Amino acid sequence: MDCTNCDTPLQPEAQFCSKCGEPTEKRPRQHSRHRHQRPEGSAEGQAKYAELIAQKEESVRSMKRTWRMFLIVALVVMLAAGVALQTTNVALPCVIAALFILLSFGAPDVRLTEEEYYVLPGSRDLQGEHSCIHCGHRGVYRHSPYRTSHTDAECSKCKKPLWRGPKGK
Repeated sequence: MDCTNCDTPLQPEAQFCSKCGEPTEKRPRQHSRHRHQRPEGSAEGQAKYAELIAQKEESVRSMKRTWRMFLIVALVVMLAAGVALQTTNVALPCVIAALFILLSFGAPDVRLTEEEYYVLPGSRDLQGEHSCIHCGHRGVYRHSPYRTSHTDAECSKCKKPLWRGPKGK
C-alpha cells in the first residue's frame, strides 16, 4: 500500500505516512458525548415548571393586591385628613400615592431559582449535566440586566427562561 499524498510505500499496519505524516485512512471523528443519548426535553419537567411559575405568580399577585389595598386606605386617610383640616398641602402625597397604585398593576416577572430548576425532571441529562427541559439542549446563556442584582439564565437554543439567581453565580 502506498501513501495517497506522496506515493511512499507504507507498511501494512501504519496509520500515518513516515515521510509526509498523512493519515493512511480517513476515520470519522468520534465525539465523547453522544447526541442520541440526550433527551429532547421533558414533558413532565415542563408541566412541573409551569406549575411552579403559576404558584410564584399568584404569590406575587397576592402581595401586590395587599399593597394596593394599603395604598388606597392611606390615600383615603390623607384625603380625609386634608378635608378635615381644610388644607391644600395634602394634594402632592395623594398624587404620589395614586401613581404608586397605578404603577403596581404590572405583570409579575417570576423565575425559578437555580436550585428549584434542577429538581425538575429532565433538567439533567444521563451524565448529570444541565439539560433544557423545553428542548433538551445543554447550553445556558447567563446575562445580568443593566443595574440589577441578579443573573437570568435561559436556554441558548430555544431562548426560554430557565432560572434567576444572584449576580456572579
